[in-house]
Amino acid sequence: MPLAYKISDIVISASIEPEAFGRVSVEAQSMQKMIVASNLGGSNETVIDGKNWYFI
Repeated sequence: MPLAYKISDIVISASIEPEAFGRVSVEAQSMQKMIVASNLGGSNETVIDGKNWYFI
């Protein structure tokens, strides 16, 4: 996955069901990528809205 994040400009995590942790969001942030995430489950605890990360 690090290679996939490295070549990406933006990562979208559009879950329609809550996830326990929201691993995609954390991984993307660790690679310094902008992320658009659903405001569900773990993402709303690990993503800081408005700081290169946005909720949909």
